[in-house]
Amino acid sequence: MIQTLIDLGQSLTKVVFSDRGRLDYLLMSPEVTSSLTKEHLQLLQMHTATAAPENAAWLEVGDELRVVGSAAENFGGDTGADERKERRAVLKTLAVLGAIRERSQLPSQLTVQVGLLLPMTEFTDALKVCTKIQETAADFSFRGQTLNLSMPLCKPYPEGFGLFLGRRSELSLRNIAPDSRTFLVLMLGHRNASILVFQNGQPQPGKSTSNGPGFKEAIESGAAVQGILARDYGKLLNAFVSQNPKVVFAGESQVRDVSEALRVGRATYWGQLESFLINNFVRHIDSTCEVIIGGGASALVKSELIQFLTQLGVEEARRSFGEGVRRGIADRFGHDKFALENPLSIRMVDAFAAFQHFQRQQVPV
Repeated sequence: MIQTLIDLGQSLTKVVFSDRGRLDYLLMSPEVTSSLTKEHLQLLQMHTATAAPENAAWLEVGDELRVVGSAAENFGGDTGADERKERRAVLKTLAVLGAIRERSQLPSQLTVQVGLLLPMTEFTDALKVCTKIQETAADFSFRGQTLNLSMPLCKPYPEGFGLFLGRRSELSLRNIAPDSRTFLVLMLGHRNASILVFQNGQPQPGKSTSNGPGFKEAIESGAAVQGILARDYGKLLNAFVSQNPKVVFAGESQVRDVSEALRVGRATYWGQLESFLINNFVRHIDSTCEVIIGGGASALVKSELIQFLTQLGVEEARRSFGEGVRRGIADRFGHDKFALENPLSIRMVDAFAAFQHFQRQQVPV
């Protein structure tokens, strides 16, 4: 049996799973194609024969042929930036399960238990999404192999739930009653920024919001300054993350310096984010709140966030960037890949902590 927690991020799908008691992780690019024709099958088999399954995933679901992940870029795939995550959740989940099964050399008939992290704004339809995943997983093909997956458990969680759980555990270890605190989870993602409020151990949808700016705003504004094409946004994003302004774009042989794009993009993003926080976040601050910050963009404006919170009176003891969970990730998966300040470590926090909770929800099979 496989247990897995899938964070369907806009810029990266993060997965933590247990295979016969062994904990592992998997990362997939977020692209998905529209339905392709059967003529594409030969091309798919030729281009992806030697690639890892998570990097060369294609599905046959009913009459549809879809490519998911990095290989989708070769067939007109995109990240669906203007779509709700749930619309692609089924295909991306099936691709993850197919990749895990193939990578772990497991049989085609298999029992799986799935947890999904979804935005709070898309949570109303989460149970319908899970039902559709359970139905579709019973009969589909992954890279030409027919799979029959039994899924007795598919459970949705709101994005930020793992960050909340991680901080809650830390307070308990310090003999602080978690239910006496209000938890404010600030998720800074590629598509949007979210504020999630937890009180008495429960999410408060009426007090939460997911309409903040995404880091894509930084990419678009930075690209406009230096005439960078949309096809190269991925490389510009990598420059933001690595803080390395030297980039070679597609079709070019010379290294370009994108320092101005990085400066303008970061300034634009922080200006929009600060305005969002003033209008939506500040009113929740009191002397007992705990602030937990996550999402890939948080590392890029960490100094600004610390200064902002300090001015609000949120001292270091009441704010967290998921450091405790990140240390657990590094201990489990290796300090070389998941050093404490590695952006990938920060992006994995929500999925890793939520998976630990999800494991305890196992049902008999």
